[in-house]
Amino acid sequence: MKKVTEAFTGVSGVTKVAVSLADGNAVVAGDFDEQNLKTSLKGTHYNIKL
Repeated sequence: MKKVTEAFTGVSGVTKVAVSLADGNAVVAGDFDEQNLKTSLKGTHYNIKL
């Protein structure tokens, strides 16, 4: 999950990332482009559900 946090915090407009290890979800807050979130995860085994 550290990779997800690092990837999302590097996206312009992201103000907060909260990761839950229990359910494997990350909640992202801010004014960001959804495509940039998807792009930030390229090369990982994670994906985005909106």
